[in-house]
Amino acid sequence: MRFSHRNAWSSSNRVLPLLFIVLVGFVSAGGQSNTQVRLEFDPKAIMQQGTVTFFPSYPDEVGTSPPSYKDMLRGYSKDGVFELLVDRQSVSFNQYGNYTFNAFAIPLNKNGIKEGIGLSFYVIAHPQGTFGDVEDTVTFHLYHEGKDSSGLIPLPLHTIGSNDLLEPVNPSSLPETIKLSGTVQPVIRLRSTLPDFALQLMQVDVRADCKDCWESIEPPADLRPGATGRILTSKGQEAEILLNGQPRTFPSLRTSSSHFKISDPHDKLMLHVTYAPIEGGRMRTQDFVIPVRFSPSLWEVVVALVVGIAAGILVRKVLGQADAFQRTQIAKVSGAVLVSELVLYISVSADTRPLVLFGVNVDPTQPLSIAAIAILVGGGPTLTAWIRLIIQQLWDLLNGVQPKPDPDAHGRD
Repeated sequence: MRFSHRNAWSSSNRVLPLLFIVLVGFVSAGGQSNTQVRLEFDPKAIMQQGTVTFFPSYPDEVGTSPPSYKDMLRGYSKDGVFELLVDRQSVSFNQYGNYTFNAFAIPLNKNGIKEGIGLSFYVIAHPQGTFGDVEDTVTFHLYHEGKDSSGLIPLPLHTIGSNDLLEPVNPSSLPETIKLSGTVQPVIRLRSTLPDFALQLMQVDVRADCKDCWESIEPPADLRPGATGRILTSKGQEAEILLNGQPRTFPSLRTSSSHFKISDPHDKLMLHVTYAPIEGGRMRTQDFVIPVRFSPSLWEVVVALVVGIAAGILVRKVLGQADAFQRTQIAKVSGAVLVSELVLYISVSADTRPLVLFGVNVDPTQPLSIAAIAILVGGGPTLTAWIRLIIQQLWDLLNGVQPKPDPDAHGRD
């Protein structure tokens, strides 16, 4: 039997195009099955404060399965054809002011059981307006083969705005009192105002108004650059931020001497907090202030008392009271100083009865004020009268009042 190359070629010519058509048809069918499916979400208004719109999304050419972990938002089409999953951990903002996330459409059979490989979608959300980040149900549509498989699914709705999501717990305008010796821990308590998402505190930076007043001032270890941070899992959960500081004695005393009212802070610690909703929200920063007052130690109070008593007795001596250095007089003056300081220290309140010395409100708990009061009590009426005379002469000089003539001057001439 003779083999015909022509017949063989003719046969192959008929078979190859047929295989090609089948292959193209298979590929086209596979591609068509994906590209004919379209995922859309209806726009979502958030309490008349803003709106999130979503761009239509088409699946990847190759089917995929969703991640195996359980942190998924789930929804089902009303016709029971699809289960839609949204990966919470995939939410992220892009450079155009939008945020993105991954969604997976899983086909279901008539019994509601998953069958086949799911479709993976890359969804782009466009927020407008400023609102609090929330999680709410949104209507989705999976268009396929001329049908609309629609349903509801909860979605993260993040704002592009920079509204604050932290607030201080029990805010007070009164400064916090800290000791001047040893390590101190000024504290502020913050809580989340975000209703639906957890917040992650990433970093806290601390700066003091009076830099010279501190040997060091740092945030807690878990909120320093490169640390793990801290998570507030729900609305109202509190985080206590303890700062670690080491005050410097003499700069702090110098600063405290220039603040006379008890309600005035000696220094302000500025906290710059960086945080973000843990489910893909935009990173935010917020500033808080811890007002502080420096409290002297016992030995500083004792030194101020001793110096004040000695200076007051010395001034009394200079102004003409020769008996000022007698032991009995020193004891009386010292006792008067101690009683005066004790009464002022216990009873004086900045809100009800401020201590006024020569027209100036002063804080009797600070070393400079303690020394001044001791000098005045130690100097007695002689020193007080002399100070008033000096103040009156300065006032007359500033107002251009001529000094009164001395009536004894003519007799001396």
